[in-house]
Amino acid sequence: MGIPVESPSRTIIDRALSDIFESIALVEDTLDSILNAQGVKVQEEDLEKIEITDNNIEMNDSIKALSKTVFRVKALLRFQHENVIELTKLLA
Repeated sequence: MGIPVESPSRTIIDRALSDIFESIALVEDTLDSILNAQGVKVQEEDLEKIEITDNNIEMNDSIKALSKTVFRVKALLRFQHENVIELTKLLA
């Protein structure tokens, strides 16, 4: 005989799901802020006056790498969001 396990109340489950959705939204907002900051950084450079140097190439590679990483994380968040929606349907 084990200890009886009570299922959590609907309110607790709803709050947990709401917290998960909010967490996903906050991460997406943060990623968008990172991309916007990179965009501002690029726009601040006067492209007509820049000489091609190793520093410029490194900055360009850095921006590409950061953008690639952000878009990968956004894709993972999309899957996480879909999984939470499925979980919500199962718990309904």
